[in-house]
Amino acid sequence: MKRFALLALLTACGAEEASRTITIDGPGRIWSPDAAFECDGATCVARGPVPLRVYAAPEPAFVAWSNGCEDIACDVDADVTVSFTAPSCAGNDATVGVVLYGQSLALGTQGAPALTSTAAFPGEVFVLNPAADLLCDAREGRGCGWPDVESPRTAIVETWRRLRGEGRFVMTSHGQGSTAIAELSRGSAAYGALLDRIERTKTLLDGDYVVPAVAFVHGPADEGNDDYATRLAVLAEDLDRDIRAITGQTSRVHLFIDQTSSWTRPPTPHAPNVTLAQLAACLEHRHIHCVAPQYDLDFTEDRLHLVAASYRALGERFGAAMHQRFDRCEPSDAPYVETAIGADVIDVRYNTPVVVDLARCPKQPGFGFELVKDGELRSIRRVTATSDDRLRIETADACGAQLRYAFTGEPSGGGGCREDGARAPAGNVHGERAALTQSIRVVCAD
Repeated sequence: MKRFALLALLTACGAEEASRTITIDGPGRIWSPDAAFECDGATCVARGPVPLRVYAAPEPAFVAWSNGCEDIACDVDADVTVSFTAPSCAGNDATVGVVLYGQSLALGTQGAPALTSTAAFPGEVFVLNPAADLLCDAREGRGCGWPDVESPRTAIVETWRRLRGEGRFVMTSHGQGSTAIAELSRGSAAYGALLDRIERTKTLLDGDYVVPAVAFVHGPADEGNDDYATRLAVLAEDLDRDIRAITGQTSRVHLFIDQTSSWTRPPTPHAPNVTLAQLAACLEHRHIHCVAPQYDLDFTEDRLHLVAASYRALGERFGAAMHQRFDRCEPSDAPYVETAIGADVIDVRYNTPVVVDLARCPKQPGFGFELVKDGELRSIRRVTATSDDRLRIETADACGAQLRYAFTGEPSGGGGCREDGARAPAGNVHGERAALTQSIRVVCAD
């Protein structure tokens, strides 16, 4: 894989300038000794090393990437000097706004009864009510005029506030069940209603209002849509432009997405196009983050909607990822397979540390992995961790096979178990902060 060496000039919150070398190993990662930051209040200092993400470029010989808080771009035809400063992370007086958007899963449909009936941070964390004329202390259910269900909305802002330890937060949400992304995009009635609710939120607030994040909970309505990843990218750009026009902020609005489960609705694991499109959008666009896989949560009998506790868990995943991205200045994406190389022994590399865990979940077949070749499952002899972000899968003749994880499930629970002991189609491998994203990698492909 072609390598490019770049000289980076780092200025870390007033620290002395120093030349550093960044090596780009194709789209995927950057290794740098000083390109990550530890943040305390409004001050960030350099620390490292950690891997950084490199993203697909809009032009040939041009690479764009992010260090967790700061966007960087560089011409890679030759060694060049890049200048950037440590970002300002937490610690301003503005109310932090989060927007929740999507279809019925964003509304908490069938998640009855509501669990979060008491406000954890009264006077600090708010939710816009359904009539868009009142900011309630953040809680779910009828106390704020919503149906008696648990949606992800309160858990998102409550989790972020708890992890940050300070600040004022407000959630603005809108959703429309059974609605494809085309009818949630710019120009649609739903999109207009969302912007109207954001404007109303601003008028109800006292002081500055900044929206760094939109949580988009969506997917099942677009099964069969091969253009889904492209539409996600367009939606992210439109939301950024239109929300900033309302709030007046200069900072970018990032789109945080879930990952719909491939096994709950047809087409099943053989062609989970939306599941894979959501991951692809995250990998291709630096302002889209896939942070909340759903496959290991508990579903209702329709195998589409979640039970109340799982809606809350989904919201917690979003809130934790936003804290990671904006307060800790670190990548927030859920773990995914970057590379899978080998034949009888497959070396699997992840974007973040993962663990093989047999303590909280009994050993599953293949630890949750499947190898499919010529339409048949191939045997997996052993799975071991060789480093914090690499696994070794021992098998036979894997070239041309699909490597899948957590793609087999049953209507009530499934082929694995979650950390809380409930049955679900998971396995024995997980990240430190999140479930693995579902993915398919073809091993030994040209």
